[in-house]
Amino acid sequence: MNIEAIKHAIKMSKKVYDFWIPDSSYISLLIHIAIGIDMLLNNQEIELPIEELKLLQTYKEYVLAKEIAINPEKYITSQFQKLR
Repeated sequence: MNIEAIKHAIKMSKKVYDFWIPDSSYISLLIHIAIGIDMLLNNQEIELPIEELKLLQTYKEYVLAKEIAINPEKYITSQFQKLR
């Protein structure tokens, strides 16, 4: 897994959506994204109850999180293409 690619995806999303997060939150975000990607690459399912997913989709942060989740795919394409 390429941590630099995840950092780049977060950086690009910060520019597009013009947001600021403290360093401690940035590190937590980076770790959570890395764990999620690692789980996907190891064919582990990430499950959320549908009610919780629908609630998360109502938050403005959902769009940002979705963008950050999509961006690493551009930089780690060989690994993600194997999943599809």
